[in-house]
Amino acid sequence: QPPSLPPPLPPPSLPPLAPCPLGDVCTTGPCLITDGGSCATSPDFPNDYPVNEGCTLYGMPPVGLDVIAFDVEEHSNCRYDYLTVNGVKYCGTSGPAGVVPSDGTMTWVSDGSVTESGWKVCWVAQPPSSPSPPIAPSAPPIEFQVTVGGGGWEGEVSWTLTCSGAPCRRRPCRL
Repeated sequence: QPPSLPPPLPPPSLPPLAPCPLGDVCTTGPCLITDGGSCATSPDFPNDYPVNEGCTLYGMPPVGLDVIAFDVEEHSNCRYDYLTVNGVKYCGTSGPAGVVPSDGTMTWVSDGSVTESGWKVCWVAQPPSSPSPPIAPSAPPIEFQVTVGGGGWEGEVSWTLTCSGAPCRRRPCRL
């Protein structure tokens, strides 16, 4: 009976991602979070990205991605350099425009040779819409005339007051 071989080793697993503060997008590796936390770029963007680099962005909001720039080594199967969103690899000049990262992650990989200018991808979480406050009816202008006199002179002064659109809630109204 031939000697039995040991069972194959399981594939290497990636370490778990570090906690990311709620509402923030975080990254492993050299990718950069830019524009106040609403965009990310490949390393050294807009200059050519380095070889043999990779990163994972995580904590991304579930909104469509806006591809600002995308120039990554071209290959029919995106075999060499690629950005992955929802298990789909993107390379060449067509990035993941409009794609919603369903698991909140995006992964970048570059190989050991050809490099290009890389990518910049943004996301903007839309705040929940709230109804607009009602517009107060505009009040008609208040007109009054004052006659002053004394000390040997008399004159008339008139004012027109226009409300800002909100009713005066104090009695008497103060200016």
